[in-house]
Amino acid sequence: MIALQDERGLLFRPASQLAALVPDGFGRWRVSLRDGSVAHIPGERPEGPWVALREAWVLPEWLTHQGERWLDPAGFSYAYEPLEPTGWVDPDPGPVVTLCSHGTGSLLHTVDGDHTSPLTAAQKAREHPGLVLISRGNYCNPAHLRRIERDQTRHRLVFDDGSSLLVSHKFHFKAAQRLGLPHFFHLDPHVPGLWRDGKRDYPYDIIDARAERLRADFQSPRHLLANILWQILRRRKLGIPDHAYPDYREIWYYAVKTTLHRAGFLTRAERGWDPHHRSPATPSFLLLQTLLAQMVGEDRLCTFREFGFVDKNKQEYRIGDRLPNVLVVCEKDSLGDKLEFLADQFGVSYVVLGGQPSLLATQFFSERIRALGPLRIIAYVDYDPAGWIIVRSFIEQLDRYGIECPWGIHGYLVRPESFSPEELELHALPLEADSASSAGKNKLWVLECGGIHGEEKGITANRLDPVERVAAVMAELLASIKQD
Repeated sequence: MIALQDERGLLFRPASQLAALVPDGFGRWRVSLRDGSVAHIPGERPEGPWVALREAWVLPEWLTHQGERWLDPAGFSYAYEPLEPTGWVDPDPGPVVTLCSHGTGSLLHTVDGDHTSPLTAAQKAREHPGLVLISRGNYCNPAHLRRIERDQTRHRLVFDDGSSLLVSHKFHFKAAQRLGLPHFFHLDPHVPGLWRDGKRDYPYDIIDARAERLRADFQSPRHLLANILWQILRRRKLGIPDHAYPDYREIWYYAVKTTLHRAGFLTRAERGWDPHHRSPATPSFLLLQTLLAQMVGEDRLCTFREFGFVDKNKQEYRIGDRLPNVLVVCEKDSLGDKLEFLADQFGVSYVVLGGQPSLLATQFFSERIRALGPLRIIAYVDYDPAGWIIVRSFIEQLDRYGIECPWGIHGYLVRPESFSPEELELHALPLEADSASSAGKNKLWVLECGGIHGEEKGITANRLDPVERVAAVMAELLASIKQD
């Protein structure tokens, strides 16, 4: 019996039911089952009766010859090559399905019916050595197992005749190990992003599919959007010619908008919305951005460049002519003139983030500065929790793309000691907190840096003026770098 996984969990099939296995390029094998459904096997391909068909492994007896192609039961096609049936026959699983305690005796459930016995389940099990103990007094024949489903805090083992056994959390791990699995949650090696939102290959072009097909195959806008993005990525990985998607707007217009409409997921308000205008983004467009950002960021299935996005040079930056590996990370474009002064005066590099950094912009920026080597980071941000979080997030993203910042943040240009007591009295502002989470961040920030006189107050970077005052702080930080 071979363990597989699909969007519902674990399933089990004998080798004869696996019509075709194809690597998906992400450490999994896509499996087309004889009944036309699709599942996956992570890791190595299991041993079995399949024969090679280029990159695929197939049972020829379940393929259909159509012109110059083979077609498997799930609808995926392969270049035609002459193949002979394997004649594979699965081992006989035997008639017994389960054996359970029943009163003072036991109940043997078989494909031919139920049989009671005065013997206990443990005694009766000695007559059937192929049975596996699942929980106290309950045994099963693994060859008849077809699926394991979650049932609240328990798991349900479903067999080929529709019967089932419940496994409580108490017996979960022991039962799994006796069936050759570490647990019942998923197969290993497990990459959560591959399984999230039911991502899988489809044998047709999703964005050109008819409404009936879309409504049959996709249960929600999220499910559909995730698979549109997955299909685009898979084609690019395989080198299949496809439409160019340089940004989110092109995905929306070309691949998503009309597809969501045909599937019945596009609202009337979204039909008329234009992402080129400044009106707030619709839920579907925000969901599109979230899902792709998750694939790139949290799941690390690709980079924006691998997906096809192009650099539109929205991030303002300059490479220094004397100290290029000293990078001033600035929060605001309103400080651009002062950054130019610092670059001219000291020969340092700078980048303007324009707010919370995006993975997309950071990826392209990383490619431009890769030759600079390890960076010394100097932060030119507001003296408040948000400013400090922005520069730290940027460093984490640089690390994501292989840019080393081994010294962390070397220093901050804007600190209370750069202001006079009168300036702090007039221009320092209380930190805002609109939630328990932001209130907690404020307290942690004050514990780290002292706030202003120990109070939860901050001051904007723009208040450090004229630029010569900023330059004086920069000179002190650069002197300390040289001493290092």
